[in-house]
Amino acid sequence: MAQPVYADRTVIGYIEDRTFIKPVRGSKHMLRQPPAWAIDADTFEKQVSASCDTIIIHDREKNKEYKASVKLFDEKKGVLDRGFGRQYYLVLKWWNTETEQVRMI
Repeated sequence: MAQPVYADRTVIGYIEDRTFIKPVRGSKHMLRQPPAWAIDADTFEKQVSASCDTIIIHDREKNKEYKASVKLFDEKKGVLDRGFGRQYYLVLKWWNTETEQVRMI
């Protein structure tokens, strides 16, 4: 069963079978400079890195999944704060992309 993940009382994703799943709208949520996906830093440190092996960013607009291991994300992550709190990001070249079996959460 999927377990909701919160940041500031807002659901930002779900944990299911040791996978953090973050549904997004790519046109709004993908970083443009550098091209990357980001996760709230506190959420990553307290919930994702402690209980997950995999991260999936699900772009609902393109019906596409971006997948990375938590270990890779942690090793290659950058840090930024653009007014939404401290975030960790992983540039697009490190994500595996999938279009089949996309989750409909």
